[in-house]
Amino acid sequence: MQTGEGFVSKGSNLSKTADFNKSVILDAIRRLGDNSSRVALAKVTGLSTQTVSNICKKLIEAGLIRESGEYFKTEGKGKPRTVIELIPDSRFAVGVHIDPSVISTVLVDFRGNLIRKEEFETSPNMSPEGIVKKIAAQINTIISSPKIDRSKILGIGIASPGPINQELGVVMDPPNLMGWHRVPLRNQISKATGLPVVLDKDSVAAAVGELWSDTENYGQDFLFVYTGIGIGLGIVIGGEVYRGTSGNSGEIGQIKVSDSANVKGKKISGNLETLLQPISLVEEAERKGVLPENRVGNSPKDITTKFHELQLLARSGNAAAQEIFSRAVQNFAKAVGLLTNIFDIRRVVFGGPFWPIFQHLYLPNLPRLVTEHSSLASESELRMSSSNIGSNVVAIGAACLVLDNVFSPRSGKLVFDS
Repeated sequence: MQTGEGFVSKGSNLSKTADFNKSVILDAIRRLGDNSSRVALAKVTGLSTQTVSNICKKLIEAGLIRESGEYFKTEGKGKPRTVIELIPDSRFAVGVHIDPSVISTVLVDFRGNLIRKEEFETSPNMSPEGIVKKIAAQINTIISSPKIDRSKILGIGIASPGPINQELGVVMDPPNLMGWHRVPLRNQISKATGLPVVLDKDSVAAAVGELWSDTENYGQDFLFVYTGIGIGLGIVIGGEVYRGTSGNSGEIGQIKVSDSANVKGKKISGNLETLLQPISLVEEAERKGVLPENRVGNSPKDITTKFHELQLLARSGNAAAQEIFSRAVQNFAKAVGLLTNIFDIRRVVFGGPFWPIFQHLYLPNLPRLVTEHSSLASESELRMSSSNIGSNVVAIGAACLVLDNVFSPRSGKLVFDS
């Protein structure tokens, strides 16, 4: 693990920044892991040894950290140093991922480790009000364990498709959430559960989750390409997620990657989301006779089922299905190459509900294909990987929004309702 000064936020020795310095210390302890001692904390944060000791004493008294009793040897002569660690069950956070087809709720501990998970499938006839009630019930179920002290739950993070109004905590007519017109989700969930709530976009939450889980690469810029019913982008620069002016950065679905075309009297747009979202690939497969046209409708559940069928055909050797995905990965690579050019970032992480399907068909050839469309990076410079967290990345990332907001020393703070 890299533990140089460039990888942990700096503190300040001014007394008025005491709360910020606590966040700096907590964040550094989490990232340093087994290398976390008072001396190491002082070195990487820039705080004086006395300030670090005072803060650690207060955090121990608050029950947030402890001296583990394990020691590591220092180079040369000198006293062995006591390892300081976070207490995992000292605090908890809830994360909710609102996907058009399924709602996932998780409980994580103070380190961001998954404790429990619940989910339910939505249906086209469920109103936003009905879904909100089920989300609240699911949250109450997941925190009802006798082993969980409700007073230790810091809050709830909700990840929703965009656009959102982050300041007001409102979901603003996402194209894949039918009927969600200016839904005051943050306020509704807070009232239903009695807990503070923070709302953010799904792609942003995914990037936050990856940032929290991958301590080895902390401090490195990366792009998180989110693949769900829609496609989005999370942007991490200097260890922080960039949200944009309105909190809706990363809307990449309208990037043009191909010419528009008329197919059987229907105009097919050449933008990224139209060509690569699962419903588009399913419809293409139906038009070409690769899949039977026996869907009941265009509900997320119907599309998900058909999309799974299509990828199974491709993986079993069906040439027509493979051709559909081959053309899709070419278009995908064009978009990713363009993004690496725009942001001048060489590391790209992929994840989301549909990425486990895409990764086997896309990832082996992506670095080579992206290089063809990137004017700045060679294949050897590009680093492309699947999320460390897996299919739970957005829900866990939503919970990490709470941990990030309360404990991490970020320059921009989110807005809570409580």
